[in-house]
Amino acid sequence: MLQALFTDSEQSSFWYELVFRKEDFLHIINVLNRYYDMYPPKNHPSDSHRFREDLTKTPVNSIRIFLKKFGDYEFLISAEILESDSKRMDSWIHVDGIKQERHDLENKGVYDHPVFEIVCLTDLYEDSCVKVKNYKKK
Repeated sequence: MLQALFTDSEQSSFWYELVFRKEDFLHIINVLNRYYDMYPPKNHPSDSHRFREDLTKTPVNSIRIFLKKFGDYEFLISAEILESDSKRMDSWIHVDGIKQERHDLENKGVYDHPVFEIVCLTDLYEDSCVKVKNYKKK
């Protein structure tokens, strides 16, 4: 587990690439996309939303996902769609509400809630990522 390898300050200064369970990541993004379709903000659909829609339709072997944790539940996500002779990318902030809800329930002594069965971004970060050397967004 990555959290056992680094302190919080060390971990937050590095980028990690999601190398396993990309389907789970895409499911999370798809759920969020559907939410924003049902409850659109003013600028909907934004270029970022369109990118995330495309991302969920792209085969997992043609995407790269990079995560940088900067708070208890906050992540900077940088995603790339690899195309035949180029790549498209976008970055956004993700607040892991599922992990936050788990934490709140644990503090109340509740451990049998369905939220513990939902895959969240923190699960993927802790179990399916590797540290990236010298990652720079371009």
